[in-house]
Amino acid sequence: MTVFELRPDVVTPDDYADAEFKRKADLLYETTKGGLLTATPASMVYLPASRLFPVLSSLAEKAREFTTRHPKPSRDYILNSIRQRQFSSESSLGQVEFILDHGNYSPVFKSESGKKYATMMQVLQYPYSRGSIHIDPSAAASGKVIIDPKYYQGEGAIDYEVMVQAQAFGDLICRTAPLSNIVVKRVYPQRIHHSTGDNGLAITPLLTGTQLALAQCYLGRAVVSWTLSLRSTERQT
Repeated sequence: MTVFELRPDVVTPDDYADAEFKRKADLLYETTKGGLLTATPASMVYLPASRLFPVLSSLAEKAREFTTRHPKPSRDYILNSIRQRQFSSESSLGQVEFILDHGNYSPVFKSESGKKYATMMQVLQYPYSRGSIHIDPSAAASGKVIIDPKYYQGEGAIDYEVMVQAQAFGDLICRTAPLSNIVVKRVYPQRIHHSTGDNGLAITPLLTGTQLALAQCYLGRAVVSWTLSLRSTERQT
């Protein structure tokens, strides 16, 4: 995640706070079916790993090793066989989703009053990192769960390499025309003494802005397989 300050004259949904601006936007839409109310909320694109890395041989070799370390009939072997395809130089599989949206999505960087921001986010589509979700039996009635994402642990270390490059690539997008014409500067992250790319970008991936959409369906007690197929339920009254 990278946050940029935008030029103050750039029109964004933040302008709806001005009642007169909102009135004019509503009127424009009602009369022409055009204007800001017809704009998409965000810009998204999916890029293969081959667009992020000049050479994929090292990652491809790691991915093959992660697959062969598991017995063939196993779940881990099947899943890793699918994941390793993303590191083929000929693959067009979208490995990383880039999302550019108006506003500051960082819970760390605090927005300054009167300024406008945009956030570039990266989302892995085929991560190796695997965590766990456990239901605390003593708190089952309240629906509380224990979530341990285990980012970048074990085989997930390869995800770190991908996200480092993805964040650097996202910064490059915003420093290239036409986006560079409306960006004042990058405000988050600033320099971090870990590893830096062009323009002093701190390329340590930032996961604090991860957004999760969670849906709950009351089944009482349920048992599911590793593919999330429902095995059995015990209805509670």
